[in-house]
Formats: sequence, structure tokens, C-alpha cells
Amino acid sequence: MPLYQYLCDACRHELEEYQPIRSDPLTLCPSCGAERFHRVPTLPHTPLKDYHTPIEQFSIAMDTDEEIREFMKKAPDVQVSTDPNDEMYGVPIAKCRRDKLQALKAAGYHESNSERVRK
Repeated sequence: MPLYQYLCDACRHELEEYQPIRSDPLTLCPSCGAERFHRVPTLPHTPLKDYHTPIEQFSIAMDTDEEIREFMKKAPDVQVSTDPNDEMYGVPIAKCRRDKLQALKAAGYHESNSERVRK
């Protein structure tokens, strides 16, 4: 059963909730009762020992040369294939934890406990 992270736009209350994949998302905030409660997009958790592998299982792969160039400006130490014929085209590869965190930050994510959360 997946763990979903929720956020209330009204009171900023955060909640992590295990739910079946097919279940409807929560909509009422348990803190203030507002109907502005929604799921926050998160990345799957990847053990930090899995270096030299695609970061977050292709979750932050880029589709265009322009996106790759912009990413490389923000995360110059992280390897990314720029060959469109390569099956790893646009997928960042981390050599160490620092590179992984740099890549996630460049893609607009930050760490929240053990999860990765899109800003």
C-alpha cells in the first residue's frame, strides 16, 4: 500500500497516509475541515546505497536537449546522457549522495523526512 503525502492549502497542515492505489484521495483537512486538502506529488524512495544507477527510477528524466542543458547548469557534477539514441538519455546518474541531492534540487525537489517532495 503506497504512502501518500497530503497538504492543506488553507492551514498548511501536512499528513502522510497509507492508502490503496485505487482509493480516492482525501479532500477534507483533518485539522481545519477545509476542502482544500490534496496529495502532494512525491518521488519513490530509493536507498542511498544505489549510486551509479538512475536517480529515482527515471522520475526526473528530461525529454529535451534544452531541459538537459538547463539541468546541467544547475547540477554540473551530475552525469546526464545527451545522446538521444542512448536508452539513458536525459536520466541523471549520481556518483554519491551529494550528487543525488544536487540533482533532486536542480529538478525542483527537496527532502522531507525519507521522502522526496516536489516543491
